[in-house]
Amino acid sequence: AGSYPGLTAEDVGAVTSEPAPEPGQWTYDFSDPEGPQMGTVAIEGSSVVYGCDEPIVIIAEHFSIGVELPSEITDPVDLVVLVDRARTSFKERKFLVIDVPGEGV
Repeated sequence: AGSYPGLTAEDVGAVTSEPAPEPGQWTYDFSDPEGPQMGTVAIEGSSVVYGCDEPIVIIAEHFSIGVELPSEITDPVDLVVLVDRARTSFKERKFLVIDVPGEGV
């Protein structure tokens, strides 16, 4: 969907999700060369990914989303954040994207 911070609700909504393949199978993305080039991210086919109804990926600096890393790491680290747009309620240890009026995503 893009990079956080700086992501908009339109960015989050613009991404299309492919249906998950059956467990143990692969899926491939052959982007339309004439369409928007949003990018593709490969993620291990775990039960977490398979359980997402509408998965998207956001790249976020660990500082910006409050993820603690070892103290030796002082520079921002980009993380791949898996978000299920179909989920609309908070759950511990899950990412929920919220569009706050006047502030953005």
